[in-house]
Amino acid sequence: MAPCTPGAIFTSTTCAWHNEAINAFAVESSTLTQPLYILARNEEWCGTTSELLDAINEIATAAERRRADWPTTIFKLSNALRRLASSPRAFDILVEFTRVGHVRRRIIQVRRVSYPTREENEE
Repeated sequence: MAPCTPGAIFTSTTCAWHNEAINAFAVESSTLTQPLYILARNEEWCGTTSELLDAINEIATAAERRRADWPTTIFKLSNALRRLASSPRAFDILVEFTRVGHVRRRIIQVRRVSYPTREENEE
């Protein structure tokens, strides 16, 4: 589908294309995308935000960790993950936030998923 042109009438298909493009850009421009793909490559990862920060710091290159948008605190990491989790179809990684136990410990689950493509959905 062609991008929007001035004076074009927006349809639900046009809006869906536009939203997918925005989500894909957000995922591609994130510094967390590659480390999370590597982390979740083979199996599900589960742990606290501080454990996840330690894990991705081990995976990431020095150049990635020096970037200004690299999460240096658990709060920055949590916020960045929530932004990425809002566009799972573009990301192919599911990030879930849960609470477990009596003290309601916050746990993050990261795993690879396969979403059907738009063509598969239309069949």
